[in-house]
Amino acid sequence: LLDTAANGTISLQGGPTILNTNGTLRYDDDNNSSGIVAYNSIVTPKGRQYRLVLSDGTKVWLNAASSLYYPVDFTGGTRKVEVSGEAYFEVAERKDIRGKKTPFIVRINHESGNPAEVQVLGTHFNINAYDDEPDTKVTLLEGAVTVSSAALTPVLMQPGQQVKISDKIAIEKSVDLDMVVAWKNGTFNFKNADVSAVMRQAERWYDIRVEYPQDIPRDTVNGGISRDVKLSEFLDIIRYSDIRATIGNGVVEIKPAVTGKK
Repeated sequence: LLDTAANGTISLQGGPTILNTNGTLRYDDDNNSSGIVAYNSIVTPKGRQYRLVLSDGTKVWLNAASSLYYPVDFTGGTRKVEVSGEAYFEVAERKDIRGKKTPFIVRINHESGNPAEVQVLGTHFNINAYDDEPDTKVTLLEGAVTVSSAALTPVLMQPGQQVKISDKIAIEKSVDLDMVVAWKNGTFNFKNADVSAVMRQAERWYDIRVEYPQDIPRDTVNGGISRDVKLSEFLDIIRYSDIRATIGNGVVEIKPAVTGKK
């Protein structure tokens, strides 16, 4: 439990020293790897985030209800990790002894559906791959990445683009990057978002269950707020559209606005 662990060394595994420091798990590679192949997993519950610095210097922000599986020390000609949920990566460039850049591969896992892979050399990107979301989204902020899935034709992305993966790979060439990485910066940010998408974020962050006793409101939500606010304050964003929201015993009920209300 990293929340309650004191700052300092967590353990030594195959070379790198594993340090826990103020909300960041850091793998310090002292270049004296024992050659032991070992893997760690980090899992965040609902309502929590955590940061990692892998042994190659790659920085990872892990959103709530997410996990990352990774080698304690990277060996061989590729670097490969596996993610579920949502994560933001700042991949460190790495070269082998011949000066060739070492690829960094992220495998995206789902309980159902085809896995996908993102391959990079050094870049900044966000992966949203929650099982309750309709699509897997890969958004590129800096550098270049290749996205592939099953027998689908791989797609090369450019900065500012987002790829959606389902039974096909679709690319959107202009996205609101601030909205995509709002979670990493400690905020909620919505722009013409449908109510169910907004409340899925609320479920993961506030560890609640959302129910719709009537139809899901067709309204869209706009606005931003800190992730530090209480649930009641968060729901004010919803209520601003005259959508009714009530809280009871860890359950939030969302109902359409009262007909005829002005």
